[in-house]
Amino acid sequence: MLCDPTIPIDNDFVNGISFYTVSMKLQWTFTLICLVCEITLGKDGYTFTFNGTQHIWIRLSSYPPTTSSVNYRSDDNISIRFSSYRRDGLLLFMGSTVNDQFLKVEIGDDKIKLVISFGGVSQINSFVSGSDASDMEWHSVKIERRGKIVYLYFDNAKVQEGTLDPGMDTNFRFDTIAVGQIPLGWWAGRALTHRETPPSSFVGTMQTLEVNQFDCLNIAANPWLIDGNGDQLEAINVTATRSDPDALANYGNPITFITKRSYISFPKLTAYAGLRIKFQFRTTEKNGLIVYHGGKGSDFLALELFNGELNYWYDTGSGKKVIISKARSGTGLDDNQWHDVIITRDKSLLNQLIVDGETEVRQDERSISGKDLNLRGSVYIGGVSYDLFEEDSLAIKVQSRVGFQGCLNSLDLNGQSPRLLSGTTKHPNEIIEGCAGPKTLCKSGTCKHGGKCLQSWDKVKCDCNMTSY
Repeated sequence: MLCDPTIPIDNDFVNGISFYTVSMKLQWTFTLICLVCEITLGKDGYTFTFNGTQHIWIRLSSYPPTTSSVNYRSDDNISIRFSSYRRDGLLLFMGSTVNDQFLKVEIGDDKIKLVISFGGVSQINSFVSGSDASDMEWHSVKIERRGKIVYLYFDNAKVQEGTLDPGMDTNFRFDTIAVGQIPLGWWAGRALTHRETPPSSFVGTMQTLEVNQFDCLNIAANPWLIDGNGDQLEAINVTATRSDPDALANYGNPITFITKRSYISFPKLTAYAGLRIKFQFRTTEKNGLIVYHGGKGSDFLALELFNGELNYWYDTGSGKKVIISKARSGTGLDDNQWHDVIITRDKSLLNQLIVDGETEVRQDERSISGKDLNLRGSVYIGGVSYDLFEEDSLAIKVQSRVGFQGCLNSLDLNGQSPRLLSGTTKHPNEIIEGCAGPKTLCKSGTCKHGGKCLQSWDKVKCDCNMTSY
């Protein structure tokens, strides 16, 4: 078959006639004969978003490669371009199924962390550099390895140069590329000989990921492509979301509920076949209603902050139930940091509340009457009218008596990602684009004479009850 000229082909193999064989898990193997003309990949490339449960996994041939191939060489060149709000998350993992060598690039405590291991605890080398890697701006990471010398660049500035441990074989071999998450089977199967804990999952957007001129995002978007130097792609698994311009814009454009009385409404959700709501939030307020959707009879669902934790309430006609997020050591979810939230309900009546990758579940019984969630009216984001807060029907459903105050981002309603300000707004002048955070923060010395500083979204105040002032 001839190449479709609308399909982008990498410049590295646009020299005459090439043969690419891909062993696909579709019950057959096919050979693609491609007559290549002047076809090039657009400069913008491909963009993927990751929600903390998604990944791109690529498996290359484990047959003994040559030292000039992508996955076995004494020098490496890696380029990554990403945007994220989470302070921790895996950007890239390269490992082997035949030895304990690995290379890992991750966001760690808002910095870029590079770990290289040539096998065994004694041969781990770590490099940390950069700052503000989780500020939702676009950042670039570049890694150059020349034998034992490693150069690490962040946003085009060389921030660290290091030398690997002497005496080791500098030929690095890998056959597994993981983006966003590491396959748990790989990690457990190595018995953690390198004593590295599994990294957090990546939440954000990625626009460039190249390993020794192997374009991983191009392969993820077009899995039939094979890199031009002859390495064989054995398998690929992609759950990350290919981003269109609107999805990317929604990810990078949060909004702020300035007051607790403003809210947004969207058309009714259908929850018979299942329910999935995703978003990110940031606040310093301990209480506030974030999502509410009424229904027929007593049916409803609601998600609220109460005392710094999330409560997911729902009723399918057999009495209200609640799932509460796991308690956090030392701080609640009102810590002025971004948090990732997913609530789901599937056909098996399994309900989940996932907060920053931590999952709480509740399984409903099939024998109960009213097992379907029969929703009516609109879904409200950020709160409801004060009149509804005062009604007994809502007062017995949730504990919040005010709306949400803070920042919200990346809303997904059953697979639809509307721009947040495209809904019907109440008090629209009190909802703005962007998230600048609180104007004033509690700091050391904010309160004098031993007073306790109390943080809220729009102000701080001092509690002097336990002082003589």
